[in-house]
Amino acid sequence: MKRFRHVVLVASLKDQYVPQYSATLTVPAKVAMDASIGPHISFMADCLAAQLSGPEALVRIVLENNYEEGALNVDNLIGRAAHISFLEHSHTAAFLTYTLSPFLS
Repeated sequence: MKRFRHVVLVASLKDQYVPQYSATLTVPAKVAMDASIGPHISFMADCLAAQLSGPEALVRIVLENNYEEGALNVDNLIGRAAHISFLEHSHTAAFLTYTLSPFLS
């Protein structure tokens, strides 16, 4: 990540596939205090954050997206419908690009 001037991390409130703290490179107190995974999650986050050029290089965005929650499909069954809905909708990527362009220039 040292090669990037800016890093944008995007998470979804409804994502059940990737924990929000993982998607946003944060460590909640409850996770940090967990003796079995806390030290590992904290180490991972610290290592990734250390590669940034500084705190101003990181932008965290948490979005609430709408998708067909009631639809019976594999993505809903395994909890990744919200996760991939951003990837499938180019409008979201375009919105983020235009919204963040002043910051990223």
